[in-house]
Amino acid sequence: MQHLVKCICKGRRLPWALITALMLVTAARVYAGSWTLQKSIERAQSVSPVIEREKAALASEQGNYEESGVWPNPSLNVSAGDALGQELKTNDIRVQNVQLIQPIPIGGRTTADAEAAEQAVSAARSGVNGASLSVAHEAARLYQRLQHAQAQMTIAQRQTEQADRFENIAQKRSESGDIAMREASRLSVLAAQADARFSDARRHRATVLNRFRNLLDLSGGEDLELETTFAVSRPPRLSDLKSRLVSHPELRQARQETESARARVREADASRIPDLNLTFSHKRFALRGEEENAYAVGLGLEIPLWTTYGGREAAARGRAEQANQTHREGRRELERQLATAHESLGRLMTRLARHEKQILEPSREVVEQSEQGYRAGNVTLTELIDATNAVWQAERTRADLLLEARLAKLELKEAVGLAPGESM
Repeated sequence: MQHLVKCICKGRRLPWALITALMLVTAARVYAGSWTLQKSIERAQSVSPVIEREKAALASEQGNYEESGVWPNPSLNVSAGDALGQELKTNDIRVQNVQLIQPIPIGGRTTADAEAAEQAVSAARSGVNGASLSVAHEAARLYQRLQHAQAQMTIAQRQTEQADRFENIAQKRSESGDIAMREASRLSVLAAQADARFSDARRHRATVLNRFRNLLDLSGGEDLELETTFAVSRPPRLSDLKSRLVSHPELRQARQETESARARVREADASRIPDLNLTFSHKRFALRGEEENAYAVGLGLEIPLWTTYGGREAAARGRAEQANQTHREGRRELERQLATAHESLGRLMTRLARHEKQILEPSREVVEQSEQGYRAGNVTLTELIDATNAVWQAERTRADLLLEARLAKLELKEAVGLAPGESM
């Protein structure tokens, strides 16, 4: 970049296309390296085959809706022959009969068909919303796990740095004869253990990062920078959250599918009433050597002799009952998930607050005092190692509790039907 500035200052011209390309590449790298939670969700939704599948189902139902609720097409029958030509002694082929038949549905079948198709479109649209919500929460959960892996790696790195510092102190005290070589060796082992833990944390983060890339369909090899995620807090009352279940996309889809199935029952019931066939006909014939025309209008009606279509109605009722029970089962499952996540989040918040107050903060003070005492020779090596291990275990436990609390909050929002970024 400095070379580019020098070239411009000295009057050496570079192609503007090259300059623009360099700027775009730089901007693209910055944009690709930083990922917020919302950006990750939007990316996952844009490449999700699950959402595309639901959109295809919606397009299919919309096509069915466009063809629903309309009368059947009329049919036209035309017959030609030489019978009229023989009677008129011309021996040519002429059109002899023209018949137009228009079925007229009665009993409300078309209305029920239109209602069923409309509810099916609404259910498919809710299916798209439900798939989008599911993918959003999947991305948010993986985002939290990646942040947790990053936090654990940061803790391991800090632990490694502290262990290296202790090892340097021990080496100096060992060289001056202040402590035995055995104690210095123990601190070297502590440093090696910390380094191994840091290596494990890096591998774990790499594994989670690959899962994150696969979900977002990212092919680049550069590292990703995650921004801070949402904070955890105590949830609202369970009764208030349950009252919002009615707008959940899954329940709304199941409810609309039930209404569509019930409309299909009404359609099947109306189909047991045969349609009328209105017939218009035109016939040409010969009378006393002259060509004549005859017109007729008639009504036709199917005779339900062999089947009354009762089986079709029974099948429609069975599908409607299946849809209704699916709706009931879905609501009970969401209520169970809601109650479980609500209780879990409350317990985790209490546990997290207690851990920070009673374990993490005191252990930080103990390790700081132990380090000062070890420098002065007032604290044994065993006490220093125990204090060090205790504080880093407390740090890792806090990170684990934060992950569990954030996942519980996501589960609670998903059960209510809220997006990860929406407020409860």
